[in-house]
Amino acid sequence: ERGLDAGLWEDIEGFSTADSMTIDPHKLGYVPYAAGVFLVRDRRDYDLRAISAPYIQYESQDRGIVTLEGSRPATGALATWMMARTMPFKGDGFGKILIKNFEAKATLEAELRNLPVPVRVVLAGQTNVLCCVVAAEGESLSVVNARTRRIHEGLSRPESRFFVSKTTISWKSAAALCERFTGSWGARRDAGDITLLRMCLMNPFFTSKETSISYARELAREIGTLAVD
Repeated sequence: ERGLDAGLWEDIEGFSTADSMTIDPHKLGYVPYAAGVFLVRDRRDYDLRAISAPYIQYESQDRGIVTLEGSRPATGALATWMMARTMPFKGDGFGKILIKNFEAKATLEAELRNLPVPVRVVLAGQTNVLCCVVAAEGESLSVVNARTRRIHEGLSRPESRFFVSKTTISWKSAAALCERFTGSWGARRDAGDITLLRMCLMNPFFTSKETSISYARELAREIGTLAVD
């Protein structure tokens, strides 16, 4: 229970009111991508229609976005079972790894906020995912989006030591979040969505004291350098 506040417990209890739920151990469960469960209250909702994830870009048609990938092979389920046997899903087992990921996110966020450029972090729940932009006070959204894309392209080059993904949030799907986030720097709204750098902290050794460098500090510095190039 360490690291979980009362608000998060209230969110967890709210699961009982949901119409649908997904469980994806392929991320924080460290098992193959094919592991996952889609649960619905009404079985008629099981018919899955086209979905999209803004942080995944497909260059061609892919059946993975319109079918339940993993509903056929048993490898994902078996891998999840093996993980549970070797690293129990309890606070003194797998929970320790999860806490390290949350601590890594907090460390990276602190390093980003210490940069000489104005990093704005999206505050949206207690997860191991950190999304941010670099935005000066009063700067227009189109300028901020262009800078985010430039930083992402820079981190995607072969010579970069790090790699991050990008995603978008729009007023159409998350108006309250967009208003709150862009309001943090008084943005001039001249675009319909916000492009974000997206970092999923999953390596429990990201903040290891045994490493020769601070990955969080070096990643933050690279983002800061690309922001002013």
